[in-house]
Amino acid sequence: MKRSDDEKRKQKELIRAMVSLAPVMQRGTLVRNYRRCGNPNCRCARGQKHGPHYYLSTRRGGKTKMDYTPRILMNQMKKELGNYRKFKQLLRELLELNYQTFLEERSELKERKKDVR
Repeated sequence: MKRSDDEKRKQKELIRAMVSLAPVMQRGTLVRNYRRCGNPNCRCARGQKHGPHYYLSTRRGGKTKMDYTPRILMNQMKKELGNYRKFKQLLRELLELNYQTFLEERSELKERKKDVR
């Protein structure tokens, strides 16, 4: 069974949306962190830590990597992380569409084999 026009249209829409997100997406999590500087006379030595500081947390080569993210890049980074989540959702939808097509094709093949017997 070939894909219906609706299925083909939906597949093309999903792929088009994924391609548009690809150049402006980032995988990872934005982490807020407060730190101590180590100076015994600083306010952080009495409990009031410096921060917040933001880091992009990603897995690279099986290890977690934390990269400092300047505040000026925060809005851009949030957008890119959101685009990655959207991309993953679109990919799940595309894979589900492909799986449903596979099930329909398999079912049709079984029916054709029954008709031959």
